[in-house]
Amino acid sequence: MRRSRAGELLTQAGVEHDLVASAVTRIVGVGERLQPDAQLPFTPRAARIARRVIGEGERLGHEAIGSEHVLRALLRAGDGVAFRVLGDLGVDVPDMAKGLRRPRPDL
Repeated sequence: MRRSRAGELLTQAGVEHDLVASAVTRIVGVGERLQPDAQLPFTPRAARIARRVIGEGERLGHEAIGSEHVLRALLRAGDGVAFRVLGDLGVDVPDMAKGLRRPRPDL
């Protein structure tokens, strides 16, 4: 299976699931356990990021939204938990943003 551009860049930066999960828990904490079918409303910030994700796809002329668009939107936001976690993990955020602008070598 081919990895997404976002996945490639995060892996190259040493970002691992367990490290991210620990960092998010440290920042946000742990909430109540929810039922699997629980519907959670978006916070205003999450709704804004979701709109940015869609905007990234449209701006690039892509018909489908993928992890690259999510990462682009989170990096463009310039703040928030995701941005902070990446910084705490030592990710060079400007370099990662540049990597997203470069075409994949296998395309």
